[in-house]
Amino acid sequence: MPRPVTRLHPKTARTNTSCPEPNGAAGAAPSVEVSAAAPWTRAASLRSDPPLSARLDALVEKAVAGLALQPPQPDGTLGAFAGLASLLRSICTNEGSLIEVAIAEVARGNPDLVVVPGGRRLPVTETALEALATNREGDLEGLAFDAGGRSRGTYTPDLVVVHRQERTAALLDVKRSVASYLGSHRLENLRTRMLAVSLILPDWLYRTQKRLAVDAVRVAIVDAADGGADAGDGVVGLSDLDGVIWTPGAAATVARVREVFGHRVRALLGAEALKAIREQSICLAAARREDTRSDPDDGDPRPDDVPVGNDFQPAPPRSVRIGLARRSRT
Repeated sequence: MPRPVTRLHPKTARTNTSCPEPNGAAGAAPSVEVSAAAPWTRAASLRSDPPLSARLDALVEKAVAGLALQPPQPDGTLGAFAGLASLLRSICTNEGSLIEVAIAEVARGNPDLVVVPGGRRLPVTETALEALATNREGDLEGLAFDAGGRSRGTYTPDLVVVHRQERTAALLDVKRSVASYLGSHRLENLRTRMLAVSLILPDWLYRTQKRLAVDAVRVAIVDAADGGADAGDGVVGLSDLDGVIWTPGAAATVARVREVFGHRVRALLGAEALKAIREQSICLAAARREDTRSDPDDGDPRPDDVPVGNDFQPAPPRSVRIGLARRSRT
């Protein structure tokens, strides 16, 4: 029996949008491809039902409520603005999580798709890494790697979506923005781990998801900021989401979720900013009053009293002990 073959297409995002035939032709070779920005295949329409809207509204409410659960920590540098900075950090974190769960919820609205629950740590096997290292621009022989092989670590995808009729899986990593990944090895390392997991994903799905069978796996890093045009293959924008998860209307729906969330958090930011400004004004006023009350003749040397020139006598040399600080033990 011939061994299955996987093909990596570095320019898929620009040139290749082909997919296996539905249900897979007999003896057809499974394949792994870097994700396409154009629609991958025909897709069922998103069902615009009230329950979906209600679930998305609930996700936004949960994300906003989570902001209040993270009290700010005192900051000697930011002072009165510590709360505002803490809120900004929380918003960025919660928005990233909101985008992930919103995409999953929209995908569940497509009856052709199976959404694998997130949070599953998948093995990055030595066999898969070696295959990638020796076949960067060619075919990968032996796609059907064992998910139980020796592992060099794990990777947890944000989302795994399977189109049952197309027998194709989408392995997604959702980023609020890939800007921090550009100019470093982090993006390439992420791509490598995702591709390595994609090589064992068919076996893992068959074993753990009630014999769910796929003939192809596609890898996509979703840049919610739509600013990863120069990030290379495998990075798609949120505007490409319709094709990524086979669901027309998905991108507009998730964009609407972000819009509602943004409206809510901007109101919170405005209130927190006004609070910080009031606190800062009070602190500045108190400092000015303290300066006014202070006595200029308090005994401290004035600038004209400081010895200068030949009147300054350096301290005589002496022995100084130097050591490292140690933690106090109780």
